[in-house]
Amino acid sequence: MRGIFLDMSELKKKLPLDRSTFIKMRNLRYLKFYSSRCDRECEADSKLNFPEGLEFPLDEIRYLYWLKFPLMKLPKDFNPKNLTDFNLPYSEIEELWEGAKVRVSLFYNFTVMIFSLLD
Repeated sequence: MRGIFLDMSELKKKLPLDRSTFIKMRNLRYLKFYSSRCDRECEADSKLNFPEGLEFPLDEIRYLYWLKFPLMKLPKDFNPKNLTDFNLPYSEIEELWEGAKVRVSLFYNFTVMIFSLLD
């Protein structure tokens, strides 16, 4: 599986997921949890939750969009080395990750874009 796109507005009730939900999805490159009704419902609670935390060993992830990310920080095993698009709107995240991580393409590309606009 290379991608998951889930319209959370289609979920009728909260969905508790196991902390190891993504363990066997190591080749996942695109992950988008969104709401097609965000203009009207962005103040509502996230319908996905991980009561025991989350393991997120997605080394190949390139695109991550997670409306209302349910945790206060990204999991320790989150590896942003291939990430090029990163968006956690309406989340209450306080810390991206602990410690040093590999240089992220996302930040490099963003810096290059800013310098291009200044020239």
